[in-house]
Amino acid sequence: MKITVKRIREKTTGWICRIKKSLPGFERPAGNVLLYIVLVMVIFGMLGATMLSLFTTFTVSTATLNEDRRARYLFESAGRYAMSLLRNSDFDSAEIDALNTTTYTLDPAGTFEFDIYSLWFRSAETKKMPDMGSFLQLDLDEGEIPQDVVDQIPSGNIFVVNIESTETDGSGNPLIPASGNYSTAFLNGFFKDSATSYRVALTKTADNTFTTNTTERICFAVNPTVDQNTTSGGSLLVHKDAHAIFPPRNGAVFIKTDLIYYDEAVHHEGSHVELTNLSKAVSVAATDYVILWPTNHTIIPAADTANVTYGGKAEYALNVVDTGDLKLDKFGRPAPDISMPDVAGNFAEKETESSFVTPDTTAGQERIEIGGGSADRFGGGWYDDDKSVGGVDDFCSAGRCQLGQGIRVFYTFEKTGNGRGYIFALVNGLENSVNSIGGDIQASELLGYAGDSRVVSPVSSPLDPTEFLDNAGEGLQPPKIGLEFDAVVNYSASFEQT
Repeated sequence: MKITVKRIREKTTGWICRIKKSLPGFERPAGNVLLYIVLVMVIFGMLGATMLSLFTTFTVSTATLNEDRRARYLFESAGRYAMSLLRNSDFDSAEIDALNTTTYTLDPAGTFEFDIYSLWFRSAETKKMPDMGSFLQLDLDEGEIPQDVVDQIPSGNIFVVNIESTETDGSGNPLIPASGNYSTAFLNGFFKDSATSYRVALTKTADNTFTTNTTERICFAVNPTVDQNTTSGGSLLVHKDAHAIFPPRNGAVFIKTDLIYYDEAVHHEGSHVELTNLSKAVSVAATDYVILWPTNHTIIPAADTANVTYGGKAEYALNVVDTGDLKLDKFGRPAPDISMPDVAGNFAEKETESSFVTPDTTAGQERIEIGGGSADRFGGGWYDDDKSVGGVDDFCSAGRCQLGQGIRVFYTFEKTGNGRGYIFALVNGLENSVNSIGGDIQASELLGYAGDSRVVSPVSSPLDPTEFLDNAGEGLQPPKIGLEFDAVVNYSASFEQT
């Protein structure tokens, strides 16, 4: 009987049984052992090939997992590195620019880089609804907003808010009024024109007029879902579209007059966003604004190892909050509410001689020159324009501006010649106008501030308006306050000795 290995491989067990049955009386086991050995060799050969395949696959998988893990660890380290630099530099814009423009190499782990930005803007133009047109141009102060973030911001239920406020507390922090008392509009489209230039399409709210001036700060906001009284450590429910703009963790929002921190912005799909573990209690109405505050800084690290990239998209964003006060000049405002070009270009002079007070409107050299013409002259001038400030329509009207809680003024002063001095004054806008002036032709020490503005000496007719510069003889009516720069020492030895 002839048995081939080929047949054994095809029907191994069956052939062993037939061999035993077809050879009666043949009881020596040697042949059977040989067959078993051949079978075991074949089985182990097949098993060995399978094991080789399995181990080879496992080795490749282990390498990939290690690269993934290394990239993730590098991503986490990069995030902590960026946060430490931002905090140590007090969130300096130069530090943010350096982080955004540098590729960091960490041998042998790989490289990482950043996209760091803050989701607030400065208005690039002065506009007022409803005559402002379809779009408002905005400038981004730091970083660049990734396109995937821009694309996910929906229209209709997010508000654009002008947070510039004319009201401040004792530390210079803006006091945002309650809902409806400052400029808001519905976001109806958000577009990226360049790394630092963006456009928003706006829709007017039912009871508001949106107003903005160049350089004023613009933020995004949403409404709460319902009226709520929250507790410290509790949660606040806001509109579901907040998930597109609010940091998912460690964020800061502004509600009426309170800056509030939260741990997580939990998106309940199709329903609302829950801001958890609030830093303080707050009572809100459904019409209030929950404003994404400019102190939020989004960090998106991108880590790259030999074979794996981790991060680099909005879903990997981290957030860190500048816990310092948001001062009015915290972000280096490039221009004041009323600039020197504004003053020089809208200046109403009241003077005894036309060349005594002269505004210079030369671009980049704007100034007011006082003291021209012949001797024994006096006069002054006033800012005279209509202007919206801090989102308040017509904050200034014909030079009369709202004072609110105060004013901050900065300018430089240069003196040449022999002028007696001048006074920077704030006067009552109800009882005075741009035609009001003080002074006296025979009393230069009054500096156009005190006195009844008489221009004739001696007075021939006290009731003749032409004998007074203000054509009334009223001078500057109180209340008023002036800061005097006196170039002449008025000294009397006999007076000092009494």
